[in-house]
Amino acid sequence: MELLILIAVLFAGWFIWWKTKHGQVPVESESSDAPPAPSLMKWVKIGLAIIIILAFWRACSSTPTSTTPSAPTQSDLAFGVGLDAEKQLKSNLRDPDSLVITSAFVPNDSQTTCMKYRAKNAFGGYINEEAIIIGNGMIGSKSEQFIQLWKEVCAGQKGYDVARYLN
Repeated sequence: MELLILIAVLFAGWFIWWKTKHGQVPVESESSDAPPAPSLMKWVKIGLAIIIILAFWRACSSTPTSTTPSAPTQSDLAFGVGLDAEKQLKSNLRDPDSLVITSAFVPNDSQTTCMKYRAKNAFGGYINEEAIIIGNGMIGSKSEQFIQLWKEVCAGQKGYDVARYLN
């Protein structure tokens, strides 16, 4: 619709220019018995009236935006799972503010997050760790079942990398 208004404005400007250039803009003459031709100002008024009508029509015909939220996408759900996993992981650390997530992956259609992270240990040094967060539970890399579960749930799976949204 904005294009239509722009075209109307350009056409009105061109029309006025053409009328002026080709000498068809009436010159007031006192001795002419012919009825006066429409003046340039009349064409300007007509052009402005057209523009105002088009703008009003555009304002009235615009479709209202929907207030109904759309269903969350799979990536939105993965983002939510990743945020929950980050909270869960922070709650298990001695210094939650030291958490630096280097990798966070949520497999398709899953409530599981596979994470690689760095955090301070009890001595104040940073260590690299891995964890699988499933719902409200966490399986750290020190666990016996971790390697097998990492291979089944995290390695080679399709899903969403949510690390850039965390921390």
